[in-house]
Amino acid sequence: MLWLLFLTLPFPGGSVPVTPAPSPGRESVGIVGGCDVSGWRYPWQVSLRFYDMRLGLWQHECGGSLIHPQWVLTAAHCIEPEDLEACAFRVQVGQLRLYDHDQLHKVAEIIRHPKFNASLSAWGGADIALLRLEAPVMLSEHVNLVSLPPASLRVPSRKMCWVTGWGDIADNSPLPPPRHLQEVEIPVVGNKECNRHYQNSSDSSDQVIKADMLCAGSEGRDSCQMLWLLFVTLPCLGGSVPVTPGPGLGPKLVGTDGDHDIPAGKWPWQVSLRVFNEECDRWQHECGGSLVHPQWVLTAAHCVGLEPQKYRVQMGQLRLYDHDQLHNVAEIIRHPKFNASLSACGGADIALLRLEAPVTLSQHVNPVSLAPDSLVLSPGTKCWVTGWGTFGAHALPSPAHRLQEAEVPIVEDQVCEKIYRQGSPAGGHGGVIKKDMLCAGRRGRGSRQGDAGGPLVCSWLDMWIQVGVLSWGMASGHINYPAVYTCVMTYSSWIYQHVPLWP
Repeated sequence: MLWLLFLTLPFPGGSVPVTPAPSPGRESVGIVGGCDVSGWRYPWQVSLRFYDMRLGLWQHECGGSLIHPQWVLTAAHCIEPEDLEACAFRVQVGQLRLYDHDQLHKVAEIIRHPKFNASLSAWGGADIALLRLEAPVMLSEHVNLVSLPPASLRVPSRKMCWVTGWGDIADNSPLPPPRHLQEVEIPVVGNKECNRHYQNSSDSSDQVIKADMLCAGSEGRDSCQMLWLLFVTLPCLGGSVPVTPGPGLGPKLVGTDGDHDIPAGKWPWQVSLRVFNEECDRWQHECGGSLVHPQWVLTAAHCVGLEPQKYRVQMGQLRLYDHDQLHNVAEIIRHPKFNASLSACGGADIALLRLEAPVTLSQHVNPVSLAPDSLVLSPGTKCWVTGWGTFGAHALPSPAHRLQEAEVPIVEDQVCEKIYRQGSPAGGHGGVIKKDMLCAGRRGRGSRQGDAGGPLVCSWLDMWIQVGVLSWGMASGHINYPAVYTCVMTYSSWIYQHVPLWP
């Protein structure tokens, strides 16, 4: 059987991005088989990382190639969703064995090709992106640049090329220690032939191989006497979009930790923010939110763009997708100080959604009261966070997609700042925890990878009040890192500029 390898990088000697494990919302690509690279034959090979708290390290997520001392070329789908900011990533250069004396480089800017469609991911084409590093790397025998071909170059079928990477050696089987860089020689396959193979294997007549794609692969055995395979797992699992690693590492945290199922009607303000997934042909859960008025929803600014027709809201639901009755969004108001290029890292990560019509209130659908701007929360105050989603790095959602809850203590800002600075390799000199942020969580409990935009509520004067909007946190694993929320008290005046008072 012929196994084919997608290459969207324009130089056949470059690396192929690899994702270590399937995760909802993200395409997963791995390579099976191969040989250890001898010496420093591929000094342009880089490892793209994001922070995994479970392992306590910046985890290899994709490959890439160094094309300039300050620029890396990789696949656009490796940095989905599109509002992931640069501070979410690190780059390792000049390494044969993953995690061997890491010296990570910060990413200053992400540029995805404008034609890349995140909802289609790699299948839609234009799966290419540039990463600008904060500072140029030092070039050496081990770290050097790869040349890019001219636009006029045509690669003939059966031309032998090399592909490199640290991909999985089988489905859900990571490359074992010492995780040495792999290489394999493979022939280029013509696009028409490649398309026929994919059509035959899927019983589809659709054009699979786009004009900007290149196929390569071998039948039988390659020069290493191993079969080199590519497998693709498409994201149609219906879970939340993952994940944001690292401190300040922006968008969608998915799920809550140390949590348990919730009885009906306990948190009647909880909503599910949906976007349409063309692959799954349904409105898919993207973020959490809270009903603060019969016609208004509060969520995180990084969860939404400015086109209300792209979103729907579901409320009164414990199990995702259980008898959906979606509500249209008429207007999106992000806080004017929210900086989309910084995303959650920059603060003011708060937004309001006005629904086309008020919802009918009931035992299962009811607004939450907002904390007054004068409220001061003492460290250790016990509050509750709720949400759907995954439970750990790259985990799948709970089978029933049932709403979860977790009790978490408020963490003092200075303590939270110290934890992130001392406990993670994020570094930097600016304050991580901004004045409009608050932290909550303890070992074993706290929203990590949880529904960004979801509510943090506390009991105050015998009533529930919302004090936070889940914004960001460490991607998963090391559960002693608190989650970071946008402080509702900071923005209560702004909220009431738009949301009518309601009894």
